[in-house]
Amino acid sequence: MNISSKLHDIIQIAMGWTDSHLHSFEIKDKIYQKKYEEFEDEFGDDYLDAAQFKIKTLLKKSDKLTYVYDFGDYWQHQIQVEDVLEKSEYKPPFLIKAVGACPVEDSGGLWGYYEKLEILSNPKYKEYKEIKEWMGPYYNQEISLSEINKSLTRIS
Repeated sequence: MNISSKLHDIIQIAMGWTDSHLHSFEIKDKIYQKKYEEFEDEFGDDYLDAAQFKIKTLLKKSDKLTYVYDFGDYWQHQIQVEDVLEKSEYKPPFLIKAVGACPVEDSGGLWGYYEKLEILSNPKYKEYKEIKEWMGPYYNQEISLSEINKSLTRIS
């Protein structure tokens, strides 16, 4: 599994996101991200092409990495490797526990998301209707582990 594909896909599904933004991984002070020719001027040479590296060559048990999604909103995740399995031992990923709904994409980062939740908590806010419409009819602050795990079974 290369660092740019499956791990990113797992996180996207777990978070309920749609892979609409760029992302990167930081492992042992090196940044890995998917190479995009159209963004080379913006990112320069300060990163390694994630497609060229396998996770098992970069990480071992107990190692930590940082995943950043959406460089504007900057959703940063700290991840610790619990174990590294041989391919014959591989099972589809699954979530054990989740607390609360994940932030909606393009919600303005952590503070913007919290602000939207505050507005949604009280219909008396003048922005309530606008934010409720923007968040969409399917936004639900409850999370379904079974639905997420069902989606994760598609990752092989």
